[in-house]
Amino acid sequence: MGLHVPGMSWREIRESAVLAEELGYRSLSMGESWGEDAFTSLAQLAAVTSRIRIGTSIVPVFARSPANLAMTALNMDRMSEGRFFLGLGTSGRLVVEDLHGEKFDKPLSRMREYIDIIRKAARGETIDRARHRLRREIKAVTYHQIRLVRGRSAWRVRLVFDV
Repeated sequence: MGLHVPGMSWREIRESAVLAEELGYRSLSMGESWGEDAFTSLAQLAAVTSRIRIGTSIVPVFARSPANLAMTALNMDRMSEGRFFLGLGTSGRLVVEDLHGEKFDKPLSRMREYIDIIRKAARGETIDRARHRLRREIKAVTYHQIRLVRGRSAWRVRLVFDV
């Protein structure tokens, strides 16, 4: 069930999520639009539900670094006790360039690269940034600290989670 209805108050959205869970819906999703991020809202919905799966319908890859998306998705999955799913997309030129200030260049290549980096991060693998087209600062994260990790020739991302 997509949960983004224009005109609904935040209280009504939370109540709708709880009702959807009570009625047996299997999942809730929220996308991002002008001025609204999905993750903040989904974190609150995860806190008021316990069984229904919660995820993004589409989050544009141009809006965040791949390391940031990986950290956020993995933390959402931990906070929701395994109920989170991540939906990615490229969005469009207007949103990417006018709202996010990024050049809308090679969207499919960028999407593939993000998926590759997020999958590696989820497996706890080291990412060699020199092999990727993106030139953003990539950080390594544990749930207890944030630190930069720099190899001899590349920045590396390593997501480490306590078990």
